[in-house]
Amino acid sequence: GRNGIGIELNPETAKKAKQKAANQIGDGYQFHISSLDVSSDQHSKHVTATVTAYNDNEIKDVEVEWTEQN
Repeated sequence: GRNGIGIELNPETAKKAKQKAANQIGDGYQFHISSLDVSSDQHSKHVTATVTAYNDNEIKDVEVEWTEQN
């Protein structure tokens, strides 16, 4: 769901979400995972995340998603 508190934030997943956000908007930002939603079945895991990107000048939300095979 939407609350990022109850989920166990896998460091690899967090790293991947931040990398994908950086790919979308470029370098020069700090990245913070503001929400993460994982849905999985036997074969794959689908991750959707909202990453907050910020620096001294601005702050923006970046939506990322990907699917991993189990």
